[in-house]
Amino acid sequence: MRKSVSFSIFTPGSDAGLKVNMLGSFRCPPENIIHDHDIFIEKVQNTTSTLLSLLNIESDPVSGKENLLI
Repeated sequence: MRKSVSFSIFTPGSDAGLKVNMLGSFRCPPENIIHDHDIFIEKVQNTTSTLLSLLNIESDPVSGKENLLI
């Protein structure tokens, strides 16, 4: 029995596949997120962790110098 598999190829800076837009993550969040302290802090922490992960940098979210810098 043959199974069909679909997949996507993401390519930053190329038209060969689906474009990756990392800079879109750095846009200013909507007003409702900015004014909700808990959600805003969570968004900043998640964006920071994702960026460091893409750079293969392991850093403690609370005390890591890389996290604190970003």
